[in-house]
Amino acid sequence: MSTPSAAARIQRALYTSLGVAALAYTLLGIPSAVGQFGAFVPGFGVGAYVICSLLSTSLAVLGPFAPLRLLSGIATAHCIAFALTLALWFPLMTARSVPGLAPPWTFDVVTIAASAAAIAWHRTAAWVYLVAVAVATGFVTYVSSPELGWLNAAHDLVYALSFSVIVVAIIQVSRTAGRRLDTVAASARAEASREARESSARQQRMRLNALIHDRVLSVLLAAARANSDRDGVREGARTALLALAPADERDRIGADEVAARIRSAAGGMPVEWDVSVAPGVSVPAEAAAALVEAAAEALRNSEKHADPEGVGVDRRVTVRMRHGDLSIVVEDDGVGFSLRRLAPDRLGVRVSIIDRMRAAGGAAHITAAPGRGARVELRWPVGEAT
Repeated sequence: MSTPSAAARIQRALYTSLGVAALAYTLLGIPSAVGQFGAFVPGFGVGAYVICSLLSTSLAVLGPFAPLRLLSGIATAHCIAFALTLALWFPLMTARSVPGLAPPWTFDVVTIAASAAAIAWHRTAAWVYLVAVAVATGFVTYVSSPELGWLNAAHDLVYALSFSVIVVAIIQVSRTAGRRLDTVAASARAEASREARESSARQQRMRLNALIHDRVLSVLLAAARANSDRDGVREGARTALLALAPADERDRIGADEVAARIRSAAGGMPVEWDVSVAPGVSVPAEAAAALVEAAAEALRNSEKHADPEGVGVDRRVTVRMRHGDLSIVVEDDGVGFSLRRLAPDRLGVRVSIIDRMRAAGGAAHITAAPGRGARVELRWPVGEAT
């Protein structure tokens, strides 16, 4: 179910508020209105009052949940009913004036009708309606109590017009604010979508850079050697092509299979393995590829740099599924290195491990120091077991 727009929420709140105000005006105006019913042909006075009152007060009940199209229809019907009441007031009036020289009940609710038009109609139509009913209210005031003269009618006209203008202006400002909020929100969503596309493109570029560093360059270097193993080069090329092929995001790979692929990537390298994952845990193919490739790169770095003297190094790979995360730790007790002195262009660490994991939605944390070995922790959230 979609979230209503700001304009729709504001319009609904205005309809509900108008209905509550109409209910208050109706209850307060009943005594005066009942006293005026006898001044008209039978049925007109009571019928007009009941119809106008029911239409406007129903918005208080229906406002919170009814479709906006229905609420707009009710508001429009009230505006029409009120305009017809003003138009038929004088033709259907049978007495010379209403009893008690009181203002006609239409004077008390002219702002309700003008507000209904402001909420339901276009801006221009609402202002035209406001002016028309205000002028008609002044005329009805005069014909209801002609002995009070035009001055009294003009006073009522100005009062009705002034008060209604203020209310209608507030309503239209509120509706305009809602539309602007929706425009800003739509612009923000479009900008977020654009940034997401750019981020995805950056992640794909980082993945491609890492793959080129790990796979393609290795194949090219092997092929350039005079004594290269053709079968090995051919197998490396096939593996590189498979790695460069886009993964189907719907495919998932078990955590135990991820561990097996890392073991395969290690080849004949002496490594101590410690694998413990919950049954059925799986990760998307893209994340699995990032984990395997980053772990394989960490092992290759260890093989190249951890034991320059050839005295022997212990390596350990630990795979754990804990706290909803798949954690892979590659560590050795070799010569280590200084993270502060790590060159920014060291692709093997920065691109092939750190950026690769970030692009896949995971994280990589490297701990190393001269003479204390190196530790690479790869982590990816797997959520619930599948």
